[in-house]
Amino acid sequence: MAAFASSYIPTLAASVTRSADVASVNTLSPWFSNVEGTLYLEASRYATAANNEAPVSLDDTGGASSRMSTYTASSTNVLGEFIADGGATQANLATSAVTNNVPFKFGIAYKANDFAASKDGATVVTDTSGTVPTILRMTIGATFVIGAASQYNGHIRRIAYFPRRLQNAELQALTA
Repeated sequence: MAAFASSYIPTLAASVTRSADVASVNTLSPWFSNVEGTLYLEASRYATAANNEAPVSLDDTGGASSRMSTYTASSTNVLGEFIADGGATQANLATSAVTNNVPFKFGIAYKANDFAASKDGATVVTDTSGTVPTILRMTIGATFVIGAASQYNGHIRRIAYFPRRLQNAELQALTA
């Protein structure tokens, strides 16, 4: 028996496993800005996975070439944000490791040549070079590739978006 109950799955004699919960928001206008913004996430991770996992991913619906994806690295449990535009890496903001079953707060702020990330109020990690990709979709619970390898193995408590790039001190305070 699992550690917690899932939603009801009707069966007839054999047990089944339900698919992971993955949601996507395919219309981000008028509230989303491709120029600057801040994404805030409160979540926890249940267990270390064999693959990198993404609680939230923003992309151009065309795959990996243009995206902003939060991730937990499979080999180190480090929480970070990966940003690519036109197939080229623009920023890879790695913060600190996630502890399984312990809630965390994570924020990323973006603007051309001004990317930042902070986890749990820690010092802000920055990158001052790069372009912002054109974003058309938000996927919650998986990356741009919605499949078993990318599904998030955890609980997402809250997602918030600000249509401006918060200052580093604001980002740090938001995640504290």
